Amino acid sequence: MEIIHRTLVVKYGKNAITRYIESPADIQLLMLGLLNIIFAHAFMSLAGSMQGEEALLVDGRAGIIRTLLRTHPGHVYIAREALEADVNFVSLVHRLTYDLDEGKIDSEAPPFKMLMDELSCWLEVEKRLGIPMLYVRPWLGPRIPVDRAPSGLRETAPVLLSLLSRDFSIIYIEEPEAHLHPRAIRYLARLIAYAINKHGKFVRLTTHSDVFVCQLNNLIALSSVPDVAEERGYTAEEVLRQALVRAYLLKRADDCVKVVELTVTKEGFDETAFEEVAKELLEERSEALGALYAKKEEI
Repeated sequence: MEIIHRTLVVKYGKNAITRYIESPADIQLLMLGLLNIIFAHAFMSLAGSMQGEEALLVDGRAGIIRTLLRTHPGHVYIAREALEADVNFVSLVHRLTYDLDEGKIDSEAPPFKMLMDELSCWLEVEKRLGIPMLYVRPWLGPRIPVDRAPSGLRETAPVLLSLLSRDFSIIYIEEPEAHLHPRAIRYLARLIAYAINKHGKFVRLTTHSDVFVCQLNNLIALSSVPDVAEERGYTAEEVLRQALVRAYLLKRADDCVKVVELTVTKEGFDETAFEEVAKELLEERSEALGALYAKKEEI
């Protein structure tokens, strides 16, 4: 650590964080920034390290877009430190909008078109005072700003643009399935596979969706039987080779959370955690319907 006048510089390896110190709170915020770097390095050790520009698609994307996207891209946010991830996300959306306007987004990708068709809309750009703004054009109805669009579109639009951008090579997504119905989730999984195969993306994501996990496993299995994949309407760029996938399960322990690496085979990876819930639901429904039918027979 070194102090230059009232500026504090903290170095960690090749990384350095500089902050002008006005109070002890500034030192605490600086140390939090350092912890972010340390945790990022620890995470890379799990999923493999790589170089490239990153896009972080935080959870709650729909709410962030509605509340912050209308702010001018160059505006200085009052609560920047408290909302740093949100503010960075909004900056990312502005940049992706510029990229879409300049033709840097692969909007001709087949799975992108399929997903947009499923959502019954298209993404467009309109300039306001010279600034490109992202709009959604529904198949029926007038074009609307993305921050006024339904939550599913607000959640999904930045994910799609990031995956198809020519600039970002590393994509982090919290719950890509958020606010999407099952068929749209399936198309999104195909689009992620396309982005990995076609554009060389490194995609790291978390999910709670059994539909999404099942579709990923289907894509892995289909990669070993290209003739079946083709019959089902998949291109070679929309399936996932086993070697490209690593999967982890977070399990609750007594006093910690364990990270368990799942074995990925040509059939996919273990879906037991989701299968157990599905089995419980089916058993419960069977019991409820059995009792209901029994009552009808009594009547």
